Amino acid sequence: MSNFERIYFIDKHIRETGSVSIKTVMDEFEVSERQVERDLSIMRLKCDAPLKKNQHNGRFEYDKPFDDLGFLDEDALLLKLLLYKVAGASQFIPYNRREFMRKIENIVPQQLKPLENAIRFELPSFERVDRARLSLLLHSINDKTRISIVYVDGAGKESERVVEPRRLLNYSGAWYCLCVDPIKGEVRNFKLSRIHNASRLRERQSSSLPDVEIDKAMEEAYGAYKGDGHIHATIRFTGPALAIVRDETWHADQEIVFGKTENQVEYLDLSLNVHRFEELLGRILRFGSDAEPLEPEQLRNAWVVEIEKMYKKINPPTTGVGGKEYS
Repeated sequence: MSNFERIYFIDKHIRETGSVSIKTVMDEFEVSERQVERDLSIMRLKCDAPLKKNQHNGRFEYDKPFDDLGFLDEDALLLKLLLYKVAGASQFIPYNRREFMRKIENIVPQQLKPLENAIRFELPSFERVDRARLSLLLHSINDKTRISIVYVDGAGKESERVVEPRRLLNYSGAWYCLCVDPIKGEVRNFKLSRIHNASRLRERQSSSLPDVEIDKAMEEAYGAYKGDGHIHATIRFTGPALAIVRDETWHADQEIVFGKTENQVEYLDLSLNVHRFEELLGRILRFGSDAEPLEPEQLRNAWVVEIEKMYKKINPPTTGVGGKEYS
């Protein structure tokens, strides 16, 4: 019997009856007093449960409203299905995947198991990666050794480098490695699928660049909405996009303003701070004509350029007399 089930029982008993005794839990699960005390300690320290002992009757109760543990069953159901999906979509060895799934099989209460076929998670596709190369990088990070790589950049240019791996990241299904250039002492970012050869070296990592700097570089390199953004952007949504975005959270500190244009068209203005706008631009374009960036000018100009490129693809200019182009 896991402490998960006992904690669920304790919380439910308190919420339904107002309090619970240690003996009640001991009798229900046939465990020791010491074990129940550990469960209560976990609830206080890890779940922030406002537990207090009633000095008159020795029972435990909440000294203020607390509902955080009221959805443990539903959370367990969703977490299990998400983990199943990740395990099935990733390159886990079948044996590992089966063992992993076996161990989490019983976290969902029996009464909710019929719902497992009613819920689906659709995740981004996972980029295939060389397992040996991934293992090499993991051991290099753990052992703090350098590696030699042959890297091909986005333009197809090949180069040989010696780097010190510090972080591995899977972003939107693709693997990246943040390394330190031991000569320049700067962080470099490599896409694993572009590393065509890699070998471990006996040389120890020598960079004194602190972890906080590596993590800062990772925050700034991935995700338009991570960290303290310095670009303030506002996007206007209309039509079907308005109904979709009004229920989405793009950023923890976003601001939403509703209004109507002079033509009485309802709109939603979403404002947020981002590190860079490239990823944000792609998200805007997916809504087609129902999304329009208002600021900054740099974002709006990039949006216009992309629209012009798409227009030219379906309406290529024709060449007239003298080489003059007509559109």
